[in-house]
Formats: sequence, structure tokens, C-alpha cells
Amino acid sequence: LRVVAETLASFPKFNASLDLDAGEVVLKSYVHVGVAVDTERGLLVPVVRDVDRKSMLEIATELAALAARARQRKLTPDEMTGASFTVSNLGGLGTTYFSPIVNWPEVAILGVGRATKEVVYEAEMFRPRLILPLSVSYDHRLIDGADAARFLRTVCEHRPDDGNSARAWAEVIARAGGLDDAIAVAETATDRGSLRRLGWLYQVAGRGAEAGRAARRYAADAP
Repeated sequence: LRVVAETLASFPKFNASLDLDAGEVVLKSYVHVGVAVDTERGLLVPVVRDVDRKSMLEIATELAALAARARQRKLTPDEMTGASFTVSNLGGLGTTYFSPIVNWPEVAILGVGRATKEVVYEAEMFRPRLILPLSVSYDHRLIDGADAARFLRTVCEHRPDDGNSARAWAEVIARAGGLDDAIAVAETATDRGSLRRLGWLYQVAGRGAEAGRAARRYAADAP
């Protein structure tokens, strides 16, 4: 979500809505991100507000709490309205690329699929790489294909700058009951910060052998 928020700062048209009655484009001064959560009652979309002003730890804490409330059927109407952009993650259901539907009156939505390891040829050799499928849908009345391509590329290349404790992040997720989801997300990342968080998540989950392997990978990847 931090990556999305920081990318939206460079692409304000994606953080907007259309006022058809007034014939105006409304650019939002805030970044409220809706996150689709799969529940027994169907898909619910709680909203994390002011994502651009929060640390990764704060976002992780709030998102895990909202997801838990969604599954417990305790979300209030206010917690499900006011989004300026939405992220739909169907990776947990085995989905790869898909076409998410824009949540009106928003004008764009990012779809996240399940990461898979694929062989990629680079630096004159074949290497295994973790590929995360991303899809973006948008309202063509405001956003064209070239803008969407640039937006998606920026999301792919962006790295959020955040110095929060990996251990604290893992423990917050665990307390909120979203440990399995957090591990699944962390396993898709390739940067050293995410690898360190993955090690702590494995420890919290009692998966010592995997925590050890993550720690060795983290040490081997040191600059």
C-alpha cells in the first residue's frame, strides 16, 4: 500500500474521480486505499485512510485489524467508504493476471495475483525469479493506456523507504491474526528488508527451519 500511495503522488489522475453532473475531474488531496478482503459473505472492501501519511508498520497494523473485522462481520459503513483507489489481491485464491473492476466513483484499481517462480534469462544466464502478476484497470475517460503502463511500471520499480523494525512488523501481523497472509505476501518480495521480515514471520509462526534459511539468504545478500 505504501508503494501505491507513493506512486499515486506522481500520477494524480489515478487518485481522482469524475463529477459527471459538473463535468469536472476531482483530484483527491488524500490517499484512502480500499483493500478487497475475501470473506464467507463475499468480497468486502475496507478502507485504509491517509496511507501516504502512515509508516509501513502503521499500515500493516491497521490493515490486519480491518481484515480481521471484515471476516468477523464487524466492519462499520464508514470503514468501507471513502476510498480514492483500490487494491484487489486474489493471489491467495491462486489467481495470476485478472481484470479487476473499477470501484466507482474511483477511476482505477490495481489487481495483485499469486507470485510464482519462473526462469528468466539475464546477465547471460538463466535465473529463477519470483514473478508477481499485477493488473491495472482504469476509466478511459480520464486515463489512457500509456499512462496506465507508466503507472504500473512505476509500481513495479518502486521501493518504499521505511526503517520500521522487521520484528515489530511481524509481531503486529501475528497478533492481528493475519500471519498466513503476511507470510504469503512477504514470500513474493525480493528486497533485503522483506527477506528480513519474512525471517521474523517464520519465527513467529514457529517455522524454525524456514526462518534459518531466510536468515542465511539475508546474510548472503548483504552488500
